[in-house]
Amino acid sequence: MTLCLGVCIHRAKEHYQIIEKPCGFIASKKEKKKEYLEILGITREQSGKYECKAANEVSSADVKQVKVTVNYPPTITESKSNEATTGRKASLKCEASAVPAPDFEWYRDDTRFQGKPESTEGQSSLTVTNVTEEHYGNYTCVAANNLGMTNASLVLFSKYAEEGAHLGEPSQSFSRGKFENHSLTIKYKHMQKSEYHL
Repeated sequence: MTLCLGVCIHRAKEHYQIIEKPCGFIASKKEKKKEYLEILGITREQSGKYECKAANEVSSADVKQVKVTVNYPPTITESKSNEATTGRKASLKCEASAVPAPDFEWYRDDTRFQGKPESTEGQSSLTVTNVTEEHYGNYTCVAANNLGMTNASLVLFSKYAEEGAHLGEPSQSFSRGKFENHSLTIKYKHMQKSEYHL
């Protein structure tokens, strides 16, 4: 990537002196009395505002700013499974970082979820207002833009009132279509009431 910008001062008619190096500065070059700042292998951390200053002996510095936007495919930054109680409300949330901002889709097992998730820039939430047994299971959050896509696995599992009946967190990410089965076995110990006869 080559940018006609930088932090520089015009000391003479055809001479530029770099006095400050912006993040990602690799090299500068001249072409038809212009100074170019060249950034090779630019990364998302190098996005932001860059400033160029030019001056000579007869005038004050002329300053121009350029905003550099680095596009990159989505990466999941946060996803968390949730426990729910039958008959109550439950939500699953997924966050992703990307430029342009990603679009989100939700899948239940391997089928696209037909509900209406709430999505803002970089975040999506899937809410079930009245949880039933059919809602428990595996969900996949898919984030995509024109540069690529990624996904994360989440599980909506039942919250039991009995002590110790809790399902731990599943793996947070895996390839789409390779769903893992999560099972929970609960064993109850029934105490038999003793009877005494005199």
